[in-house]
Amino acid sequence: MTKKDVSITKITRPKISNILLRKRLFQLIDTRRKYPVIWIAGPPGSGKTTLAASYIDTRKLSSIWYQVDERDSDIATFFYYMGMAVKKAVPLLRKPLPLLTSENQQDVSLFTKRYFEILYNSLKPPFCIFFDSPQDFFACSEFNNIILRGMDIIPEGVNIIILSRNEPSPQFTRLRANNQMALLVWDDIRFTQEEFMAVVSRDRQLGLIDETVSYLYNKTQGWIAGLRLVVEDIKKENISIPDETQYEKFNELACEGFLTILQAKSLIRQIRIRKYFC
Repeated sequence: MTKKDVSITKITRPKISNILLRKRLFQLIDTRRKYPVIWIAGPPGSGKTTLAASYIDTRKLSSIWYQVDERDSDIATFFYYMGMAVKKAVPLLRKPLPLLTSENQQDVSLFTKRYFEILYNSLKPPFCIFFDSPQDFFACSEFNNIILRGMDIIPEGVNIIILSRNEPSPQFTRLRANNQMALLVWDDIRFTQEEFMAVVSRDRQLGLIDETVSYLYNKTQGWIAGLRLVVEDIKKENISIPDETQYEKFNELACEGFLTILQAKSLIRQIRIRKYFC
């Protein structure tokens, strides 16, 4: 993959297909858009990115998609890529957004304010800017400061929507206190049992009975990545459920499959703490 390809990927919304449209959450986001900022927090594999991408498609929203990663710890890099994202979203934009140079680094706060003013003036509401942070780079205080300055001057009709593993850090408390931020957390975004059954029913090869789906739901607590791993294990091992001894085997396979596929230590730690499977 070339450097140009990586750059395009960073500001390109993921392609999605054959997914369950979560109308319940679409309506919830609709009501929350009266707040300039919406923060969607949930564990890895909870469907945040798919939710946001499908929301854009369903609502036919004009938007910018920005994948936050380690490159954004250099704030000059952030301004560069965000400028690319704006140009992609507004092809007829006559003048590109400014770059952070050594000259204006002396007053980054002023530069940031002017940068976001130009950015917002380039957009035609309604418009949403999505920051997808799969590795939770919002832990970087300098990056947070830049984003916070941008959030302070969001015009009407524009929303910033954050997708993160964690809830907002204390730096964002002021926004919540001033009713500028809405928060959707795990209890809001995890799949309901009805949504869970709808996902399972899409795979006709499984042929799971309702009691089995209820069992899966109780074990995964609405965690969609857990369901997908379990379904793959069922297909792979040709397990027939329900049967008490097979439930035990099924649960064991689920744990083993999870540990094999998702090896990130932080993720494993979250799973153990939350006791998704075992």
